Amino acid sequence: MIPAAKISRRPLRALVLEDNPADSELLIYELRKVGYVLTADVLSTRAEYEARLLEKDYEIIFADFNMSMWNGLEALEILQASGKSIPFIIVSGTVGDVDAVEYIRRGATDYVLKGALTRLEVAVPRALEEFARKREQVEAATALRSSEARFRRLIDSNLVGIAVGQFNGTIVEANGTLLSTLGYTRQDLASGLLKWPQLSPPEFQHMHKLAAKQVRATGVSESLQTEYIRKDGTHVPVSISIARIDDSESNCIGFIVDQTSTRKAERHLHVAEEGFAKAFRLSPDALSISEVKSGRIVDVNEAYLRLMGYSRNEIIGHTTEELGMWQKPEQRRELMEKFRVEERVKDVDWNYRTKAGEIRLALLSAELITFGGEAYALKITRDITDQREAGEKLRQSEEALRSSDQRYRILFDENPLPMYVYDYETLMFLDVNGAAIRRYGYSQEELSTMTILDIRPEEEAPKLLEEIAIRSSLPIYKREAGIWKHKAKSGELIDMEILVHRVDLAGRQAIICLAKDVTDQKRIQEQQQETQKLEAIGQLAGGVSHDFNNLLGVIMGQAELLADKLQDESLRSRANSIMQAADRGASLANQLLAFSRKQEVELTLLSLNSLVVETVKLLGRTLGEEVQVVTKLETDLWTVNADAGQLQQVLLNLAINSRDAMPRGGKLIIETANVAKTELRGTNELSPTPQDYVLLSVTDTGDGMTEKVRERIFEPFFTTKAAGKGTGLGLAMVYGIVKQSNGHIWVNSEPGKGTTFGVYFPRHKTELPKLVRQTAPSWGSETLLFVEDQDALREVVAEMLRDHGYTVLEASNGRVALEVASRHKEPIHLVISDVIMPEMSGTELARKIKSVLPSVKLLFISGYTGDSVNRQGDLAEGIAFVQKPFSPTALARKVRQVLDGK
Repeated sequence: MIPAAKISRRPLRALVLEDNPADSELLIYELRKVGYVLTADVLSTRAEYEARLLEKDYEIIFADFNMSMWNGLEALEILQASGKSIPFIIVSGTVGDVDAVEYIRRGATDYVLKGALTRLEVAVPRALEEFARKREQVEAATALRSSEARFRRLIDSNLVGIAVGQFNGTIVEANGTLLSTLGYTRQDLASGLLKWPQLSPPEFQHMHKLAAKQVRATGVSESLQTEYIRKDGTHVPVSISIARIDDSESNCIGFIVDQTSTRKAERHLHVAEEGFAKAFRLSPDALSISEVKSGRIVDVNEAYLRLMGYSRNEIIGHTTEELGMWQKPEQRRELMEKFRVEERVKDVDWNYRTKAGEIRLALLSAELITFGGEAYALKITRDITDQREAGEKLRQSEEALRSSDQRYRILFDENPLPMYVYDYETLMFLDVNGAAIRRYGYSQEELSTMTILDIRPEEEAPKLLEEIAIRSSLPIYKREAGIWKHKAKSGELIDMEILVHRVDLAGRQAIICLAKDVTDQKRIQEQQQETQKLEAIGQLAGGVSHDFNNLLGVIMGQAELLADKLQDESLRSRANSIMQAADRGASLANQLLAFSRKQEVELTLLSLNSLVVETVKLLGRTLGEEVQVVTKLETDLWTVNADAGQLQQVLLNLAINSRDAMPRGGKLIIETANVAKTELRGTNELSPTPQDYVLLSVTDTGDGMTEKVRERIFEPFFTTKAAGKGTGLGLAMVYGIVKQSNGHIWVNSEPGKGTTFGVYFPRHKTELPKLVRQTAPSWGSETLLFVEDQDALREVVAEMLRDHGYTVLEASNGRVALEVASRHKEPIHLVISDVIMPEMSGTELARKIKSVLPSVKLLFISGYTGDSVNRQGDLAEGIAFVQKPFSPTALARKVRQVLDGK
């Protein structure tokens, strides 16, 4: 990496792709700040970018992640398609780790966040340096390919037969000279007809074995005189020399010279001497022979002359030291000493100097040979400069790739969210991270044999395959997220939000997925919607019951007045029937109020165990002999503060509901238990407040219910019973009572597996005084002011109160009531007022009339309960209250209590 101090005042030609002028100015400012003399073109559209790439050359490109109508990925693909090699850095305020890794894998050099532009001081020099290294590698690779091409041409045009093969007999390559010598074609070579053992007659097989032994021992064989069998069966005399190609013990190259034309002349020369000379001259390696004593060169081959750049006359008779070939002369002396002792050296690195003064690297090997009693050194010099440089560049490239892969592994393996990669064609898992293993419950080995269909429910497989087919028509996968049902090893169904992208892994199309478990989040959203729906229905039920109570008040009052005044017994019976019907209507209204949590409650500190015991006694005849009741009560059960009547109603409704679910009989289990905070199980609502609870559970062995039915069981008027068998308010009332008691309720049920209702009531640790009900007489002679905006109700209540001896003044609203009070000269002892009225509420009237009549007493009535009105802040604590509908007798008794101060 180039240190920051060395980039001071460095010229830099940059192209900036940014549609926000402020961001581009800030980027240019940061680059100049760290010392670059910047020449920058700022572009915002794709068309400008494509045209400018053709016109100018840049040293570096900076691209925003998201731009109007296009993005940084498209810019990167346009650059790659242009064939230009320019560092490409993503600069964005929104790019995440997953996107950053993908951009780098797609070819981006680096990425820098807009909020951390100071990192440009490191990122830019590194990008420039990396691309400089890449250019060097490309140039080296080009040179290597050129060298290989020259080598191929040299082999094909060589007068010597050349074969490449293995010691096991296989020949994989041969030049035209050898094929022509032996009468074979390239088709014969490709079909495997040409093999080492088949070429040698039996009497010459030992020559090949000897050559193989020498090559395995030293890497090269001596030049051997032998014969080969041509394709037509005739024999041809040849000389061969074999060398090992690399460190492998099986690959070799052979040089075969047709000796037919020279054998006659060899009869007059020394066979060994002439054969050596042939191999010496025709060897592709640089060979030289020098005297051991003096070091003077006596012969070189053409390859040596080409390598060193000298002519034969310039070399023969001189030493390598005199010619200045050694960059380090002391190395020559060390090698000569070793050679005199061991009579050979092999593959020693040495830096030689050519005639042109170029320093290059070669491998030097030498063997002691004898001619005419004189000792000579046969040296083989093999230039490896290009190979070493190419190898070093390859090593650096591989190291950079490993570093990139390491960053990817860290981002993949350490991600807290499940991630996996699967093959686009086979759908097999290629890679999974630890989070995916933990969430799905499979081991790494198990997942490696599975497809993505194995983690999906069977019913979703067609939808998934259709989605993949649609995606295949797109140039790239969009990163949009979608929620899918997945299946863990345990069989649990989970909701996973999936973000996908198509990647290329070593030429293999694959899909990388990032998964987020949203099961709990989705459940909470559904619970919120269900709770909001029930709350809305409760508000509606409360309002309906308020208006209904006013109507019932009129009916009940008029019926009671008629019953008192009628002498005819049959007519009195009909009036009583009207009162009974109104009473049933009032009960229905109270059930709606219970659901809407607006029912009057009388709190008492009690034990659910006692309540269960008492209620079970009542259930005997109701449930019938076919239902077996079993109780399991906690010994030291905590106490709760609730309305005993309401809780008994909850238990009765749940028990009757269970009875109806067991038409053929069954078992009903009623349990109580203490539940600490850490033991509280999930409910059908949002997470309950963390505190201690007392649990009341009712379990039956009945028919159970489907999920769709279970979602609606608390809705008013929803029922699965036959017409006339139920109102659909039983469980709605249970829900309202539980919520009014600050409790929570959950349901667990499946078709054919019965149902369990669990109700949690908050634990109460302090005893509350019990309410004591007192009766009072209902007659009097005081003056009452009755304020009610419903005319029919006002008239019947006023008449009823007059029948009980009271003087009653009537008013239709608060304003009229104040006028009546101001005109009336006699004392007014009690004001009876509806709480909610148009123009002026009952509480506002009370404040104003108190300023005029300080000693007057107050009694409020409402279709809503006193508890709900108090929560709205409309009534002061301790104010007398009667809930609609009421009977005339009940109201008269309450009036008497208030007047008497009770």
